[in-house]
Amino acid sequence: MTPQAADAVPAVYTEHPTQWAALDSAGRIEFVLRGVSGGLATGGQVVPNSGWSCCGALGTGTWPGGAAVGTNQDGRLEAFMRGTDGAVWHGWQVSPGGTWWCCGPIAGQSVGDPVVARNSDGRLEVFYVGSDQQVWHLWQASPGGAWVCCSPMGEFTPGRPAVAANADGRLQVLVRGADGQIWQVAQTAPGKGWGTWSAIGGSFQGDPRLARDQDGRLEFFVRGYDSQIWHGWQTAPGATWWCCGAIGGQAAGDPVAAQNADGRLEVFWRGTDRQVWHSWQISAGGGWFCCGSLGGALAGDPVVSRNADGRLEVLWVGADQALWHLWQVAPGSYWVAPASIGGSWPAP
Repeated sequence: MTPQAADAVPAVYTEHPTQWAALDSAGRIEFVLRGVSGGLATGGQVVPNSGWSCCGALGTGTWPGGAAVGTNQDGRLEAFMRGTDGAVWHGWQVSPGGTWWCCGPIAGQSVGDPVVARNSDGRLEVFYVGSDQQVWHLWQASPGGAWVCCSPMGEFTPGRPAVAANADGRLQVLVRGADGQIWQVAQTAPGKGWGTWSAIGGSFQGDPRLARDQDGRLEFFVRGYDSQIWHGWQTAPGATWWCCGAIGGQAAGDPVAAQNADGRLEVFWRGTDRQVWHSWQISAGGGWFCCGSLGGALAGDPVVSRNADGRLEVLWVGADQALWHLWQVAPGSYWVAPASIGGSWPAP
């Protein structure tokens, strides 16, 4: 367990930073994962902050990759995945916190798992890499409504996009380009069209992940060719980017970051020893302390979500193919030892 200063000040940024887990309308963490048979299943906390139920089948069919979970404006969770036909498919809760309906195709041709974010007006927007290696997107015509598919955004990438909302509500997309640099594009206004791509810089082997600092600046985290975790950040909320500084560590996969209840960012990754490792800001928006191991035996990259009470919780598929988790004993404080939730899953 690694000590960190606790603080009861709530964070201003509560959008979930993970893809296959999210808070439902009741404040419970819920996940959507692909089982060993290739079918999707869902599970989650029995009540907010505590207890787990695992796992119920989510429709029929098999899927070649993992799911991305977004939250509709009315509180219903919606999952997006790539079908065996290459199209983007989706399933959704019939009512907030209720049962799921699965699954229907939206369209498109994806070669990787999609990611999802919510526009300032409540419409979900999905991003994926098409069969032409370009970044593509599709979006709801109205919050919770029909889908408009599909439009290329340009920029060729071998990896998976990252997306988050700027402090002013404009969505921001980052990718690792074919040249290894991090490239970015943002909406010209909240919920509107997109600007032009520009290079942030660097040269990396992993895909970036985004989080937002307490002051509204976005920050990305990425695995370098030296296997260290690197980061870059906006010089001001929604402004230009600075790239890049090394945090440290030795990563075997892509990192994920979240904001603590006191505003400090914390980043997690699968180490070369297959354990969960983390680093955290010493103060909100400040410098970084690196690094501490939280244990575990990971088969894939972890995800992180924030409980309704502000405590961060990390989930991953273990080497035994069970779903595992660990959590802070209080917001921004110590971490408990890993515990098994159960089930049987391939690494996402």
